[in-house]
Amino acid sequence: MRDAWPSGLRNRSSRELLQLYAATLSILLERGVIRTRNAPAGDLAERLVADAYGAHLLPNSVKSYDVLTQDGQRIQVKCRVLESTKGSQTYSVFRSWEFDRCVFVRFDPVTYDVLDAVDVPVTSVKPIAKHVAWVKGDRVAVAAPLLSLPDARDVSQDLQAALERLDSAPDRNRPEPPSPCRSAPPDSPPRPRRSGSRAACSPAPSATHLVPASNSTPGARSGRGSASADSPATRPPTAGRAVPSPMTRR
Repeated sequence: MRDAWPSGLRNRSSRELLQLYAATLSILLERGVIRTRNAPAGDLAERLVADAYGAHLLPNSVKSYDVLTQDGQRIQVKCRVLESTKGSQTYSVFRSWEFDRCVFVRFDPVTYDVLDAVDVPVTSVKPIAKHVAWVKGDRVAVAAPLLSLPDARDVSQDLQAALERLDSAPDRNRPEPPSPCRSAPPDSPPRPRRSGSRAACSPAPSATHLVPASNSTPGARSGRGSASADSPATRPPTAGRAVPSPMTRR
């Protein structure tokens, strides 16, 4: 493992290593690869899932799930950086089941390559989760046979491909996520609001398919008609007077 370390690291002082680590996190924050200054694995895993699924990465303030797909699927992301699966290691605690699927990711401890990633529906996750009273939540063991669970899918290659594309487009800012109410088919009944959910309604569950990031349109909204010839979007500006953009009007 140590052979893979950049040259000269072992000769740095502990304080220099801490400063280098802080500087690295700052640059990753600027590039949008991570969202906090915590250990980057969790932020990175969420980012890779969003990119691989052509989906929207949601704010940290929302606790029930991390990613919203274009068809309204709510994705929770769990990850670990492990040198082995021995012992009683677990993924971080589940405090809510208000999501549709969970993607479990394991990273290589040296390169941060994706060792494996498995997409599992919530109906298959709950039976293998163990309730832990002192954390007031449920945990899933890292060694759990996730791929053998009903409707589980191996998405390791998709997330690794997203990892390799990280530096291809420095600007990671995404537009507003599509509302599950708007993205639902016309004949799909809305779901009632539930505790901990992010939207008042969302489409009925459907099969989630990976969407190539190059073909995704995270900001697209359904139900918008084209601008008419007399709309503010097409009307020429009045000379000598600034016309506010229609996108800034409330």
